[in-house]
Amino acid sequence: MRKSLAGTGSSEFVFLSLKGNKFSRSKNYHNGLLNMGYKSTWVEIDPHNKFSQLLDCKKQYVEKNTTFVVASPSHILALYARLVLLQKIYLDAGWPLSDGVVLSRREYGFMGFRALLIYLLDFFAFHFSSMTFLESSAQVRSVRTKFLLPRKKLVVLETGFDENRVKNRSRAPVVAKRFTTLLFRGGAQQEAGLTVLTEAIELLKYRKDIRFIVASKGFKIDTKDLANITIYDEYLSDQELWKLYGQADVVLGQLSKHSRLKRTLPHKFFEAGYFKKCYLTSNVGAISEFAEKELAFSFSGGSSQSLVEAINDLVDKKNLRTALGRNLGEFYIENFSQKTLTIKFVNNVVR
Repeated sequence: MRKSLAGTGSSEFVFLSLKGNKFSRSKNYHNGLLNMGYKSTWVEIDPHNKFSQLLDCKKQYVEKNTTFVVASPSHILALYARLVLLQKIYLDAGWPLSDGVVLSRREYGFMGFRALLIYLLDFFAFHFSSMTFLESSAQVRSVRTKFLLPRKKLVVLETGFDENRVKNRSRAPVVAKRFTTLLFRGGAQQEAGLTVLTEAIELLKYRKDIRFIVASKGFKIDTKDLANITIYDEYLSDQELWKLYGQADVVLGQLSKHSRLKRTLPHKFFEAGYFKKCYLTSNVGAISEFAEKELAFSFSGGSSQSLVEAINDLVDKKNLRTALGRNLGEFYIENFSQKTLTIKFVNNVVR
């Protein structure tokens, strides 16, 4: 039996996403709702036909007391949806687009005209929405100040991990290992710190008991004299990625000292928690509180020498990395599991 939201009279959730946005944190909550028995629909909107498709949504869903959620990173739909649907719009932003596109990827520079347009898009998307979900308390503070928003419109909802993606994961056989495996996975954004990683791999090339797996599209390193690294310079399927997690002893987080790290909690932090893996990360910003609680291991962000020292510590102290992975896994279940975050999402919608 499908559940309804008695507090609002809502009987269905509709997530609105721009067509072509393959990676959305909102899938975590959408699938979480379905797993918990709620009715939830994922609607992809053609970027070139927004008004027409939203009018179709209005005809199909408005009379059903629907809760409309604009999925990350489709912020622009908050403006169109508010104008067309004439309903409350919940924006699952996670972060401002200006963080992801301008600050993180440096696509338009800091003072360019397009950067200004993205700021204005963020500004109006946040103001047109009845409530905006953001990834961390630091992100809430930043967005509130930067975009002049009342605190009551902003809610912390961690990104988490869409556990539906591992339903069909095959279990890797347990085999004896002669080395410790460190996994780095993710894109080449500024905060990733790939230069730091490259330098650390070079510095550790003479340790025969360490292997790096790097799954990063576009990652480049001269491997001629390196026997300690395997590179996947391509997008991996979920099954391929989970297999790499099964091999990993340590998951590497973001490695730089980039200013965006003050506010963000990367997807792979939650993945490491789900898989109960030791998480090694830059000590900058929002993630540092988890290192202080002994849920992660940190080093001086941006310093390859500090990263090398941290890796040596974890490789030489198996009990330490095992304990860190266990602690993070337990904390994940209690605070960041798909069910926990979905309940948090629902409770904020009905408040």
